[in-house]
Amino acid sequence: MHLHVNKELVIIGNDAIEKLNVINQHYLPTVLITGSTKPSDLPLLKDRFSNGKTLFYVCENKSCGLPSEDMIEIISTLDIK
Repeated sequence: MHLHVNKELVIIGNDAIEKLNVINQHYLPTVLITGSTKPSDLPLLKDRFSNGKTLFYVCENKSCGLPSEDMIEIISTLDIK
């Protein structure tokens, strides 16, 4: 694990738990997954909640990419096989 750059995945929105269950079907030892089904003041989640949407943010090196609602795009970004 020390040889790989760790990624963080933020899943936030009303369907975050259901989306998390899909993501958890894949082996992701270098991905820290966090999220919420409601607005949060935690630093990684703050100001990311959007009513009516479930958004994914892939973060790396203390920087997060643009949000996505596309599960296939996220799976590709995380290089899930």
